[in-house]
Amino acid sequence: MSGAAAYLTGSRHGMIGKGMALDSVDLFLEVVRTGSFSGAARATGIPVSTISQRIAALETRLGSTLLMRTTRRLALTETGASYHEVASRALAELRGYEAELTDTAAGLSGKLRVASTIAMDDVLAPLLSSYLEAHPNMSLELNLSGRNADLFTDGIDVAIRVGTLRDDSGLVARSLGSAALRLVASPAYLAAHAPISHPGDIDTGQLMSFSGYASAQLRHAGGDPYKLSISGRFTGNQLSSLRHQAVAGRGIALVPAAFLARELASGELVILLPEWSGEAQPIHIVYLRQRIVSRRLRSFIDHVVAHFPRQLFVA
Repeated sequence: MSGAAAYLTGSRHGMIGKGMALDSVDLFLEVVRTGSFSGAARATGIPVSTISQRIAALETRLGSTLLMRTTRRLALTETGASYHEVASRALAELRGYEAELTDTAAGLSGKLRVASTIAMDDVLAPLLSSYLEAHPNMSLELNLSGRNADLFTDGIDVAIRVGTLRDDSGLVARSLGSAALRLVASPAYLAAHAPISHPGDIDTGQLMSFSGYASAQLRHAGGDPYKLSISGRFTGNQLSSLRHQAVAGRGIALVPAAFLARELASGELVILLPEWSGEAQPIHIVYLRQRIVSRRLRSFIDHVVAHFPRQLFVA
């Protein structure tokens, strides 16, 4: 029996009683996602009192408290956290099955929710445009954030993640390449300073990078390493801030150059010492592990894999 079928018939861990209304489970997930009953009410249009009654009825049927309520916040109990994980997985599989049924040979239709980091905006924009052009009955919702979206709680169908993946057996991942750290600067900055032919020539007081980076290990294409100290006047936790400072000529930035294709193409920034690169951040497209992957989700993943601009990245 599939996870979704077991969930609906009540055989999954014995937690769902006969006649359990599915909308109560949806409301529970929405309360967790928004962090409050009022947030769930705003998202669904259902009165807070009704949501509270349905969650209370759900807890009564289960014989367990799922949410701890205080005047300031809600928190999942241990049982609530387990139930939330099972319900999220089961409903994700159910959505996938329903999507598979509605996707016909005549063409794909429906909506996919896509998440990624803000830094990927310029890279993803042409990929999403070409996908929508190829599938005129599909719609996409892109959610960009400074954090990795939780596919369970945020209701995300697919995400493009930068960085080492956590050991998460609930996700399936396909590699898209890696974004290597490169030294970039504005032409005006380079014209105003002495020529640089080696990392050792860099004034580390003008070197900018991400918050928490006190040094970086660069490696020459020939294999020689060089440890570079970072002590510039500006650090940031978002690429957009580092990009702005570099374009303004306030120093040399050590950043993933693959995400600066527009600035590099326009000449606002140039790569300094292109034969030297720093740590490479892996990039993956990920989705929830499920028995049935809808045709629309498969089509999107295949499109991204096939059209990802690998010339900007390293294998």
